[in-house]
Amino acid sequence: MIMKTVAFINPNSTDAMTDSCVETLRSELPESFQVKAITNYSGPAAIQGEKDGIAAIPGLLAEIEKNSDCDGFIIGCFDDTGLTEARSITTKPIIGIGQSAFHMAALRHGRFCVLTTLEVSVPVIKQNIKAQGFGVLCKDVIASGIPVLELENNPVGAINIL
Repeated sequence: MIMKTVAFINPNSTDAMTDSCVETLRSELPESFQVKAITNYSGPAAIQGEKDGIAAIPGLLAEIEKNSDCDGFIIGCFDDTGLTEARSITTKPIIGIGQSAFHMAALRHGRFCVLTTLEVSVPVIKQNIKAQGFGVLCKDVIASGIPVLELENNPVGAINIL
């Protein structure tokens, strides 16, 4: 069996987020896929808005270049941090988890809404939706007011707020 290696790159510096995402990813992929977990230690602890995303891009791109032997890449941030820039340095398949969610929502339901963390992320996500061709399908992007790390550190509390 030929193994394919997919690099899951978390553009932020929080290992716990990388670990939980990779655990889920490994449980969903067939055995012919190996997942390489990568955390961008030069990035901010959480990506909440454009400023954090910009700060994370150099480290994200460095990780892609360092792991060029991988067969494909997943950017593990709903803001699809650095997706365009990453595609400019590799010809390998690369997708962001935001982009993935927009595709699934469009395929399953046609029109959709996005619930995100903080208001500062709304403009970034709206821009991504428009740039990726989902603008006519997305009804709105709404902020929950729950910070990214709160979702990771206290998921039950976050769900209770929602």
